[in-house]
Amino acid sequence: MAFDKKTLGFIENKINNAWKKVVIIRLRRYQRIGTFLRWMGLWPYFFVVGIAVWLFSFMNTPDSKRFRVWFLKHYFRYFFKVKGVDWYTVFDIGHLEPSTLILTTRSHAYTFPFVLQLFSDTVIVPMPAWVYKLRMVPLCFFLSLSRFLPLCTYRDQELPAALPNIHALLKAGYSVVVAINQFTTSASTDNTLTFYKQTEDLLRLNYPCYFLMMDGLDSIDIATHDQPQLVSVKFKEKSLVLAGKQPSEPESRLRIAEFFGYRYLNMV
Repeated sequence: MAFDKKTLGFIENKINNAWKKVVIIRLRRYQRIGTFLRWMGLWPYFFVVGIAVWLFSFMNTPDSKRFRVWFLKHYFRYFFKVKGVDWYTVFDIGHLEPSTLILTTRSHAYTFPFVLQLFSDTVIVPMPAWVYKLRMVPLCFFLSLSRFLPLCTYRDQELPAALPNIHALLKAGYSVVVAINQFTTSASTDNTLTFYKQTEDLLRLNYPCYFLMMDGLDSIDIATHDQPQLVSVKFKEKSLVLAGKQPSEPESRLRIAEFFGYRYLNMV
């Protein structure tokens, strides 16, 4: 198969970016030890605050639930800050209307913990099963994330299987985050976005709908506390991304791919 010069240059750039990440990760391996020690220093803080939140949760009131969601976001904000991840928003996220649909891509294993702490409003986020098994402080069973996550997450799975849950949440007035790609992919190393065809059905729903892109999140493995990784968060309304086109039109699909930093889009 022959490629033109522009395509070859694009592929070469992707390969170079991937190789640079490998080199940087190796060079910064000792700095990451310091980052981990800083994180360990916060364990007593999360232990004390976590006990208070855990005891408060027995009241099972709306306030106690909000407090647990706040604590979960607070935990993840500290986690990413200590890890060396800084971020800024290109378009202000602001207050979300009820039943807002937020479409994003899986670009890193920590995509959804990062998304969860971005919003001031409570959003329901897909979360991989392995995250539920983690503990905020090692050996503290009562500070397992599984005690907090069910309040603001649903199980991350293939979009066709998750659709009934997504529709039920939207109908109940919750704002919901949905991953539109099948596998974890990075725009810095891939040029094609694998896109669930059911996403087009979601785009036709009569709910407020936004696209969420986190440029640089795929590179947070190279981040350290002393040399942070900057993430650019873009939050854009559906009509601005699609430019008035119907979701099924080829131009709309291309605009979605380009918004997330890809050149092509492959539907599954």
